Amino acid sequence: MSTTHGCCSAMAHTSEGRACRAGFSCPIDPCGPGDNVCADTATCERLENPIAQPNHQCVCPQGLLGNGRKCRPGIDPTPRPRVKYDGVTPTDDTRNKDFYCNCTQPVMDPCEGFPPCTGNHEICTVTTGNRPICACKPGWIHVD
Repeated sequence: MSTTHGCCSAMAHTSEGRACRAGFSCPIDPCGPGDNVCADTATCERLENPIAQPNHQCVCPQGLLGNGRKCRPGIDPTPRPRVKYDGVTPTDDTRNKDFYCNCTQPVMDPCEGFPPCTGNHEICTVTTGNRPICACKPGWIHVD
């Protein structure tokens, strides 16, 4: 419910006060029911200035990646956030796509961000334990 409480209170009963109240409008609460664009798993945080645009931010819980906004069917791609081998840093592809909509458990890309392999014909390969190592490219063998 909107209110003019405290709005133009010093001149409330004057023509200036009436003009002040006539121009008064309450900004829509971006975190209120029905207007909230944040995903169910995200927290909607109002910014200090209610008339600034945007006037809120959607924040994902720790461990989840995304922009925190609800996915829009037919518009947003299916969220597939990936993190580098450190398990925390978003991959460049994820960062370039604005972390995707919603808040989603990221998948680790073990070779993304792994230091470059320095041996001839070596590439980053993933072990059965999902750990990155440098190994010979297919068709090459390691010789001591």
